[in-house]
Amino acid sequence: MDYLGHTVNFKTYRKSYKNKKLYENPKENWLIIENTHEPIISQHDFDLVQEIRSHKKRRQKSGTVSPFAGIVYCADCGNTLYVGRAQTLSPNQEHMMCSTYAHDSDECTAHYIRTCVLTEIILGELNKLSQFVRDNEDEFVRRAMESSAATQDNEMQTAKKALRIAEKRINELDDLFERLYEDNVSGKISDERFTTMSARYEAEQTS
Repeated sequence: MDYLGHTVNFKTYRKSYKNKKLYENPKENWLIIENTHEPIISQHDFDLVQEIRSHKKRRQKSGTVSPFAGIVYCADCGNTLYVGRAQTLSPNQEHMMCSTYAHDSDECTAHYIRTCVLTEIILGELNKLSQFVRDNEDEFVRRAMESSAATQDNEMQTAKKALRIAEKRINELDDLFERLYEDNVSGKISDERFTTMSARYEAEQTS
C-alpha cells in the first residue's frame, strides 16, 4: 500500500500496554488513508506483482524453479500440479503430477504429464499464434482492441461498485460519528476515547 501512495495504520497491535509484543492485525481492521504521498508504482504494476508473488514457488533441491510451477492445474480437481524431479530421472522423465493425488490417492487420479511434452504443446500453440498474426495482422489488431475494450469495461464496472461501497460507508460513518458524539455528551464514553475514535472515523471518511 505504501508503494501506491497510501498510508496504512493499525497493521499491528498490543494486547495491553504491559505487553510489549506486537501482534498482526487482520487486514479488515487496517485503516488505509489513500493518496497521502507520491506513489512509487502504478496500481496496475502493483496488482501484477501481487499476482506473480501468489504463484511464487520455492526452489527445488536442484536449485532451480520450474517455469511451470504454480501455473499448471489439474483438469479434474483444479489444484496445482507439482514438478517431480530426481537424480535418477533424465530431463525427459521430469513430470508434473496432481498435488491432490500426491497427498490423498482417494481424492484424485494418478495422472501426470512430462514437462518436455508440455513444453512442446506450448511452443506449438505459440507458433500457431505467431503464424496467425503474420497472416491476419488486421484481424489480430481488431481482436486485441476488442479485448482491451472489454477489460476496460470490466475495470470500470469494478470501480463503480467500489464507489458505491465507499459512498455507503461514508454515510455509515456519519451515523457512527453522530452516535459517538451523543455517547460522549451523555458520558457513556470518555473524552479521550471520543477523541481517538472520532479521529479514526474522520481519517477513514477522508480516505
